[in-house]
Amino acid sequence: MRTIAFIPARGGSKGLINKNLCLLNGIPLISHTIQAAMRCKVISKTVVSSDSTEILEFALRNHAKALRRPKEISQDNSPTDLSIEHGIKELKLKKGDRIALLQATSPLRTTKHLQEALMIFNERQPELVVSVRPQDNKFLKSYFIKGKHLSPIISKEMAYLPRQALPDIFMPNGAIYIFSVEAFQRELKIPRNNVVPYIMDEISSLDIDNADDLKKAENILTAQP
Repeated sequence: MRTIAFIPARGGSKGLINKNLCLLNGIPLISHTIQAAMRCKVISKTVVSSDSTEILEFALRNHAKALRRPKEISQDNSPTDLSIEHGIKELKLKKGDRIALLQATSPLRTTKHLQEALMIFNERQPELVVSVRPQDNKFLKSYFIKGKHLSPIISKEMAYLPRQALPDIFMPNGAIYIFSVEAFQRELKIPRNNVVPYIMDEISSLDIDNADDLKKAENILTAQP
């Protein structure tokens, strides 16, 4: 069984221009993810999938495999599933191979995080391991507007429980998704069943979306010993 680190990185970005190549702590943003994958001993190959020649050339200089993604599946609204499907075909992956999907905008996800998530996948053998961060459970008391009335998102009972009685909740942070090629190919999408969490802290879960996020990540990395 091979484990492929798959890093989708489009060239276009509206929130932060050329985001994946913006410098963070002296190196391009995507480099933090490439390095985390390359240092993981159980990763067989690190692949960068992009429509950007600049990003692909950078990936090659950093000893990753560069996979050019067609423009038609590299639009703002193109689901990541399409780039995974393209990658499986182009890389000729087998059913037993594993994919560790790593977004380039999670620079504080480390090799240690990746190794721990892969260990969970090996030990529990789910269809998917997904990294999550703790979320404020008060959102379980939320409503949406249905017609002219408020309707609770979960239930009427949940909406009136004290916060201490609410269960802990978690939000995917986008840093790590691990699944087998076989599980993906059943429906040509990241598996939705038999999902196991890998819990990360809020700092490590930082997702770079704009210049403020980039500055926050810079401050965190600068403060580290």
